[in-house]
Amino acid sequence: MYLALPAIKEKLERKFALISDIESEADFFLEICNYLYSLTSDMRLSPIIARILHERDLTHETFNGLQQEALNRLREIRKGLQDLLRHHDMSEAESQSLFEKFDKIDTGIIHTSNPLWDALEDSLCRIFLIINDKYPKIQLDKFATKDRHGNIVLAPSHEEILRRCREEFELLNLNRRTAIWGAWERLLLVYQAIYISDREWRQEIQKNLLSAMGLASLISEMKKIISGQPDIASSRIRHFKKDECLLDIRRLHNFVLDSLDKTSLGFALIRKYKQRCEWYDRENLLKLTEKQTDQVRNQVEVKLTRRLARYLHDNGVVPLSQVILGSVRPDLLGLYSGEELFPIEVKVIRLNEKERLRFGFNQILQYLRTIDVKEGFYIVFCRGDFTLDIPDSVLINDQRINLVTIDLFETPPSQRPPQIWRVTEEDLKRT
Repeated sequence: MYLALPAIKEKLERKFALISDIESEADFFLEICNYLYSLTSDMRLSPIIARILHERDLTHETFNGLQQEALNRLREIRKGLQDLLRHHDMSEAESQSLFEKFDKIDTGIIHTSNPLWDALEDSLCRIFLIINDKYPKIQLDKFATKDRHGNIVLAPSHEEILRRCREEFELLNLNRRTAIWGAWERLLLVYQAIYISDREWRQEIQKNLLSAMGLASLISEMKKIISGQPDIASSRIRHFKKDECLLDIRRLHNFVLDSLDKTSLGFALIRKYKQRCEWYDRENLLKLTEKQTDQVRNQVEVKLTRRLARYLHDNGVVPLSQVILGSVRPDLLGLYSGEELFPIEVKVIRLNEKERLRFGFNQILQYLRTIDVKEGFYIVFCRGDFTLDIPDSVLINDQRINLVTIDLFETPPSQRPPQIWRVTEEDLKRT
């Protein structure tokens, strides 16, 4: 899987070079579709795309939570204020008339260009002003106060929630302009920009947006139509600026290549270490791993980790051993270029030791979540005459665990009965 990464990079580089050189605006947007199709249809790139989508979803989730909290608080103020007016014998009809605009904004009967919480807050402040003028005896201290300019505003405890909501809203919009997922979202709109006024095409685009062969077929059909009717294509994508789209695709392209380089470097080093152990160090490793009591095996794993650390150091990766980070202590932390961390867990496993294998997997998963990095390595020394059939990597959300087995066979191939121990992704995830 990883050995083919150079070919992926070469393919993406060719497509990006083609996009950069296209003069025809219609062809330019269609080649962007082709490039995005390459990203979404190649399973080897799925962790990178998942990382982009995870960052996007996390940003939206944070904002949506604060937005809902702000809206709920405004609705609570509206209800508490109405109860206060009833307590002061205001008629139901008069009370309802005060809140009529608030309710229409809240239910969408009245549309506003401002965010909903801003419109509702403004409506509440107008209600406070009316009550303060007509019914000065009614105390609004629980809900409202006056700022230094004498304007009626929400009380500080209520305003704090809206302030946090506004800050997250500003960050959300800033991220749309600067974050990789912002470029990703804007480029996906290219599909909708082409033939956006055609309802049938809109539905087709929605249906095929990120599906594999469906999208390839859609792009093919778009090319046929555009080649026959270039005026239609250019008129329907004119609100997209070519320079801005090129900037987005360049940022996305560079992010993907950087991610591929980091993944490729770590995996290439570990694969070379696997070959070194199996081809040149097998006899020494068999002696080292001979005794198998739990206490001795833990000590053996420490020694194996030190050997790996020395190897990584000799190959340009700074190894940090047994570093305590919060509640976890990975066997090893690799450090790329002084900034990119990847945790490593080392285990010695005999045939059918499912619990020990699963325990090591959960350890590396915990390291990834605690340290908040995207990729780690689980190295399994298989001691005995068996082959461990296990996935090369497991993706959980946007975090990837790469699994590398190092076979330490005890007998020569001619005398070794074939034993295969199959472990699925579900087996590893099972608690």
